[in-house]
Amino acid sequence: MSAKKKFDHGNDLVLLPLGGTGEIGMNCYCYGAGPADDRSWLMVDLGVKFGEDSEPGIDVVLPDVSYIAGDGKRLHGIVLTHAHEDHLGACPGSGRSSVVPSTALPLPRSFSNSS
Repeated sequence: MSAKKKFDHGNDLVLLPLGGTGEIGMNCYCYGAGPADDRSWLMVDLGVKFGEDSEPGIDVVLPDVSYIAGDGKRLHGIVLTHAHEDHLGACPGSGRSSVVPSTALPLPRSFSNSS
């Protein structure tokens, strides 16, 4: 019997870092549960990274969320941990409605909704 048949992947819990790993800024982590073809996702933070001296002309860098935003991906919500730009700076603001529900304490929520 192969190792693939011995282990049930139907209840997998996976971490998908979309930014912030090994750097300061651009924090964005997705946690997925369930089988790979029908995984449910929860995003934790959606921040920016500020351009460095070695990157002239770049003000901010956003995490690449194209994988999680793609067809068939089930993103159930976003959790904002605190009110620093590197954790919530890439959140849509200006009172625009979000495609998925988000949760945060009052201070991070007020920053993510401000214009």
